[in-house]
Amino acid sequence: MQTESRFPNTMIWVGFAMILVGHSLGIILKHVRRSRLGARAPAVPSHIPLGFGVALQIVKNLRTNTVLEWTRETLNVPGRTVEVPMPGTNMIMTDDVENIRAVIATQFDCFGKGDTYHKIWSSLMRDSILTTDGHAWQTTKIRPTDYAVTDWHTQNLVRILSDGSPHGTLDLFNRFAIDVVSDIFYGTSTSTLLTNDQSLRDAIQRHKDVNTWRLLFGKLGARIPPDRRACDVIDKYLNSVIGTFSPENSSSQDERDRKARTLLGTLSGEGVSRKVLKDQLVAVLVGGRYRIQWLLHSHGYSMNWSDIRMLWKNYAPRSPQRPSDPPTPTQLEEMQLLNGVVKETLRIHTSVGINSRTALKDTTLPTGGGPPGKSPVAVLRGTPIIMGFDSVHHRTDLFGADASIYNPHRWDRNWKPNTWTYLPFNRGMRPCLGKSLSLMEVKFVLCRLLQGFSTIDLMEKSGANWVPATDKTPPLQTKMAFNTKPAEIVWLRFCR
Repeated sequence: MQTESRFPNTMIWVGFAMILVGHSLGIILKHVRRSRLGARAPAVPSHIPLGFGVALQIVKNLRTNTVLEWTRETLNVPGRTVEVPMPGTNMIMTDDVENIRAVIATQFDCFGKGDTYHKIWSSLMRDSILTTDGHAWQTTKIRPTDYAVTDWHTQNLVRILSDGSPHGTLDLFNRFAIDVVSDIFYGTSTSTLLTNDQSLRDAIQRHKDVNTWRLLFGKLGARIPPDRRACDVIDKYLNSVIGTFSPENSSSQDERDRKARTLLGTLSGEGVSRKVLKDQLVAVLVGGRYRIQWLLHSHGYSMNWSDIRMLWKNYAPRSPQRPSDPPTPTQLEEMQLLNGVVKETLRIHTSVGINSRTALKDTTLPTGGGPPGKSPVAVLRGTPIIMGFDSVHHRTDLFGADASIYNPHRWDRNWKPNTWTYLPFNRGMRPCLGKSLSLMEVKFVLCRLLQGFSTIDLMEKSGANWVPATDKTPPLQTKMAFNTKPAEIVWLRFCR
């Protein structure tokens, strides 16, 4: 009996020893593979073993909306590249320009979004326009009708802002963006500016917030379910848009032709499946409106409205149009200060503050390894690569001592930074499809706001009263939710 009782205990210890040996052997094999490739980047200190200390720090930064600030501080080391220990995996984080160029361009075939990213975001982005070619890319070109559609929704926005009261622009610009994007790509607007029903907008935002937290936990996060209620709301809306799409019932031939040339019209004409339709439509709705909302909101906080208004007044008399007419594409391109304002806002408040890829094979990054930070960095297959685009934009060695200061005049006389140091719309093999549309709409809307109002003031609460904001207003906080988004409301007062 004594021998029999010892047998189970012996097997437990043998099993434990085998697991320990297997784990140790895996570590040794990884070390051998890594040493053959290159050096390791310096590790971010973790006060709790197995990366839990760094994980807790990142969770804290997410909750306090300081992820971008932590990233800038962490990457301020020789080589601009670090290894970030996390539970179950080690990430590599970098804002080195050559490393970023390698990941999204010169070594494009070595890096991708990876299975974990796809599993988590497929609940919202599906197999979408963000991962396809062909017709999806062609239908993102700006058409003449896009200006008219944008102007119609801009007038809705102007009417709402005309009451002389401070308005929270985070909500209004969000609703404006989703209305415009849906009208341009679907042929029918969500019209959220004209209704109190914000269920679709709120569902998209909840979905993005939940998935951002899921992504933090890596492979484990893929096992955490998404927001099912949000999924149902979005799916119901897409079914309604597809089911009611009918260019033949348009009020005019021009409107019929416009709807037929939308993304929904193009895909429907090709006879694609309902799944493909939904996949592509949800991507442009989420991605397209997001950048427009973020840009307009950030402009409202950062820009000097009096400078831009003076530019418009000086330019308008030379235009053959009436002052109330919408700006033409040529006018928008000729406004140097306006273009500088947009470019500087994209630099300081980039909508892609952090971008990520996963190594698809064993490979290397050009630099950042070893104590001096100059050796190639070994990257094993499956390693997440985090690229700090926001951190690049705030580097003083690239943009000068005032890199963190909003200064649109740095773009005067058509100044251009190095191609790979300015990344507001990504670079490389897959730049942002909505770049042209986003830039057009932001410039267009800013001009229409300047035409419609004599004063536009940044406001803040002082006791029970609203007062113009002081020069000591703190920097605009940002949060991570799919990309970068405002963490606080910007209040603006528009007066005619």
